Amino acid sequence: MPRSPQIINDTKLSLASLCLLLTCISCASLPASAVKFNNFSDYAEAVFKHQNQVISRMMMLNDNEQLPDSDELDNQEQVMQDACRLLNEYAEMEIDGDFISPFFTRTVQNSIEGCDLSIKKWNNCSTRLTQPPILRVSRHSSKLRLSPQRS
Repeated sequence: MPRSPQIINDTKLSLASLCLLLTCISCASLPASAVKFNNFSDYAEAVFKHQNQVISRMMMLNDNEQLPDSDELDNQEQVMQDACRLLNEYAEMEIDGDFISPFFTRTVQNSIEGCDLSIKKWNNCSTRLTQPPILRVSRHSSKLRLSPQRS
């Protein structure tokens, strides 16, 4: 029994869509900050783990009352949360075993570098704010002066 032209056209369209989708996904290139990773999945996992490590560190500092109140730190945290929202959503979906569309995967891939950079900025900001000041001796005076460490 011959196939109807509609079924053949639908099959061709489905195959063409699949090929286009696979081509788009395979074109994901590693950003410059990810050159030490073999593939994008390893980079994404490393960024996700780094974010969790920094958050854990901040929670420990906060629990020990070593984290200063700082608008700059709060703003950097919000920037990081916004930049990493898609990666966190993706990780949650993967953990729950939910279907993740290839288009959403591509959107997440496009956001990871910004997430990575914002984690680094937040971490640097917290490190700078939680380090004790260093002692410096002025050339013009024998007095010791406290001055913040510059990064």
